[in-house]
Amino acid sequence: MDSEEQVSSPTDSETRSAEVGRLGEDLAVRYLWKKNYRILHRNFHGPHGELDVIAERGGRIYFVEVKTRTSHRLGEPEERVDTRKRQHLRATANHYLAQFPEAPPAGHTFAVLAQVLDENDQVLEQNLWEEAF
Repeated sequence: MDSEEQVSSPTDSETRSAEVGRLGEDLAVRYLWKKNYRILHRNFHGPHGELDVIAERGGRIYFVEVKTRTSHRLGEPEERVDTRKRQHLRATANHYLAQFPEAPPAGHTFAVLAQVLDENDQVLEQNLWEEAF
């Protein structure tokens, strides 16, 4: 590394955002488990992005995008799953299905689990759209 090149460290808000994201995924997995989903994978990385949670229930695979916020100030969490994000999720899911061809017989779908936490990181709202797109 060049001696003049500086490595930037994350800001407090970036660090907090990452913490909320990790906590949100943990809470989402717990929520799905309580709803009788079997968790197959977490944070599956493919060439087009990441799938937060891959779960199965009733012979169907659910590719779950988790969106967690600490307020409604910037809108609803699920609003962050825009057209571009959906394209990346579809491409990554296709990559997953190619790697794991023994997928359950009932097919697959894309779900969004949106949640809002309070200032103490307790769940205020949790909504699951099983067939989001």
